[in-house]
Amino acid sequence: MFTHITDGDSSIVVFFAIPGIVPEFAIDAASVASIRSGTARTERLGSVIYVRGIRPGLKSEIEIIRKTGTRIRILVLEKQEAEDPWKVTLGGKPHLIVTVQQIFVDKFQMHLRALSNPHVSFTVIPELTRALRGSHPIHILNHPTGSSKFEASVANRSAILAQQKIQNGSTAAPLESGPPLSWRPKGVARAPVDGAFQRAAEWQIQLPPNAMKGLSELFLKVDYVGDVARLSSSGKLLTDNFYNGLVWSVGLSRFIKDGGSAPLVLSILPLRKDAPIYIEDAHRPKFPSGAQIDELRKLELIPEYELLVDTN
Repeated sequence: MFTHITDGDSSIVVFFAIPGIVPEFAIDAASVASIRSGTARTERLGSVIYVRGIRPGLKSEIEIIRKTGTRIRILVLEKQEAEDPWKVTLGGKPHLIVTVQQIFVDKFQMHLRALSNPHVSFTVIPELTRALRGSHPIHILNHPTGSSKFEASVANRSAILAQQKIQNGSTAAPLESGPPLSWRPKGVARAPVDGAFQRAAEWQIQLPPNAMKGLSELFLKVDYVGDVARLSSSGKLLTDNFYNGLVWSVGLSRFIKDGGSAPLVLSILPLRKDAPIYIEDAHRPKFPSGAQIDELRKLELIPEYELLVDTN
């Protein structure tokens, strides 16, 4: 069991199936008035009722009515489904929200955020008998056993940037090392000084007008190879990144003013083959004959959409 919800005389207990292990339950028959097992099968052996053949998923619900009159609903989720639920309060009662979207809840609203895709969907457990209000129309799709599935669409936004290379990189100076330490005979490489970036390759990036309109965030994804990358605007350094083989993702909302922004400048300082820095073999680049590299593989804008749902 990884969570449960209690509402009066009814409770929902949620488990997830461990891959490779077939789930089953053993229930004290003396306490049970009835069992509805859905697609699973039940078998009584002496004083124990076994529930077997469970197919994990949102439709796997098992309902137990105890002789005391209380009701217990058991859900067995697939491992991936078990990574998506969130406990929230809707209309003053506890519910489980199952969604692949990012989610958080404040005092009055549930925030659902999705990268790239303006379509949002989520399942509410237990089922809701009322409509949900939000920042965009929310439609109910169906009522599977014990749950309600909803979807909504946020206005799609075009996130296309214009880029132009404005400076080629030149030969980078060798990296300097810091002082040796008592436990380390060689010092580690120092970060390049500001003057070193005069030798960096540079690209100018122009964002579309009103780039943040209707979005919760706009990410610039920079797939590059080099020593250090910097993002600047109007001669001011905004943020930087030391190359580690992973795509660099930058949230731009903090740098964009309402209505537009000045062009951004991306600088990539060449990475020397002899640089005394550690890079995992899987991400270590193949150096050209010049023994250094400053490559911009791809620049991409990724919009993050948001749906607000009233929780009262």
